[in-house]
Parts: sequence; structure tokens; C-alpha cells
Amino acid sequence: MTDRRAVRMTLLRGTLHTVTAPDAFALRAAIQPVVERMLRSQAAFRTATDGIDLATLLDAFTRSLDEAPGTRAQLAAAVADRYPGRDATSLSLAMT
Repeated sequence: MTDRRAVRMTLLRGTLHTVTAPDAFALRAAIQPVVERMLRSQAAFRTATDGIDLATLLDAFTRSLDEAPGTRAQLAAAVADRYPGRDATSLSLAMT
């Protein structure tokens, strides 16, 4: 994972799995609609992201991951200051 040949991604009912990077690219497009429906069904995610531009949020996460791989907790910490009063853990679900 540190050299980015393998990644963790959501597959099968929202469970995180480890897959090769090429497989992640191939699978993500097919799974994206399911992931988005799953996220929108969670009240905590909807509340945390209400009124937030998700593209800007995802850009912040992407920049953080460009610097170094990180856990969901690390991603949440990376954006917490940008979104005061929001549940950063719920915001980090956008990276699912």
C-alpha cells in the first residue's frame, strides 16, 4: 500500500477490501452508484455534508492522499479545521 500498488476500497455491501491498484480503477466505475446511494442513506453523512461542495471536499482529501497514504481518521483530521462544527469522521466517508 505504501508504494500504491494495492489499495483499500469499498466493495460488497460497503466492506473495505484490499485490491490491486489496476483492479481498483476497473471496479470503481461499476461500484460508484452503489457507494453513493449507500452514503446518502446515512443520516450522519447527509447532515455533515449539507451545504458543502463535495467536489471541494474530495479535492482536499485527494491533496492529503497525494502527500501520503492515510487512514480514514487521518483524512478526517486533515479536513476538520476547514469544516468547523461538522463531524469530520462523517465527512471522511466521502472518500469511500
